[in-house]
Amino acid sequence: MQVSGSTSFVHSFLPAYSTILGCTLPVAIVAAQLDFGIAEHPWKTATLVVFVAALAALLTFGWTRTRVAVSPEGLNCYSASGTYQFARWEEMRWARPTRMMLGLPYLRVGMDDGRSPTWLPTFLVDMPRFAALVSSYAGSSHPVAVVLSKRTGA
Repeated sequence: MQVSGSTSFVHSFLPAYSTILGCTLPVAIVAAQLDFGIAEHPWKTATLVVFVAALAALLTFGWTRTRVAVSPEGLNCYSASGTYQFARWEEMRWARPTRMMLGLPYLRVGMDDGRSPTWLPTFLVDMPRFAALVSSYAGSSHPVAVVLSKRTGA
């Protein structure tokens, strides 16, 4: 649900890419060593490394284009299952910093209506502006605004 007057933010590419690449590249190198031997076939290894890096970049680019929207009414974000959900400021009861997806930083935001928590990435492009908008819309004492202000220094 896109709310009128909302501002959208995308994930920052570099933290996501370095995390994904840091996990996939060592696995690819070990697989290459076990399959054909790195020393015996350096060109195969180089080709595999370039392929894994390019594939990771492509997948990361697609993932980081997903948007998080903030508006005077609330947040439009996604749940752990990957489905978008809109949450009104007054429905949010708590916010806890956590790590998900290979250690990337998120806030779990709990609702009072029994829905699964929203996972708010804290590695968005222009995170200080996002935190300032949350504080402006929800109020500086709102659980999400409090945690974001500690994380961003805003």
